[in-house]
Formats: sequence, structure tokens, C-alpha cells
Amino acid sequence: GVFFFVDLLRELSISCEPVFIRTWGYSSSSNEQLSGVRVSLDDVVAQSRTILIIDDVCESGSTLQRLQRVFTDLGAREVRTAVCVHRNTPRCG
Repeated sequence: GVFFFVDLLRELSISCEPVFIRTWGYSSSSNEQLSGVRVSLDDVVAQSRTILIIDDVCESGSTLQRLQRVFTDLGAREVRTAVCVHRNTPRCG
């Protein structure tokens, strides 16, 4: 995902501020699935901004849906997504 991201940044003709966000849906100690996707946002300013979420693989769509809600709640003007690989599941298209 990181190499795709770097190549994408090189091609963008707009000004942007890249930020990495940590998400997880499994317990690190037991490797069991959690009840929802957890999100760690450090110093991310979303208020009145257009947010582009770039994900390497979309398996269930739950991470993208969770991030969309988080950024909307933080006041983002618009939230868009780009995915490198879509698994053949209903929520990933």
C-alpha cells in the first residue's frame, strides 16, 4: 500500500497533506475479531476539508465505512475513497 500511495502522490496535481491513520479490527493479544473497527487519529484536522481515504485492500468495507463516519463527525466537507484491490464482497462493490 505504501508504494502505491507514494506513486499516487507524485501524480496528484492538487495540494494535499498526507496523514497515516491506524485502524484495527482484531485483538493484538488473542487475534480475535473485535466488535468493530478501531481508529487512531493523531493530529488529523478534518473540519471543512475534503478527505481522501486510500486503502490497499477492501475486504468487507467496514474500515472504510467507519472512517467515513469518523471524518463526517469531525466536520469533513467531503469524504472520498480510493482502493487498490476490491475483494468480491457486496460492500466493496
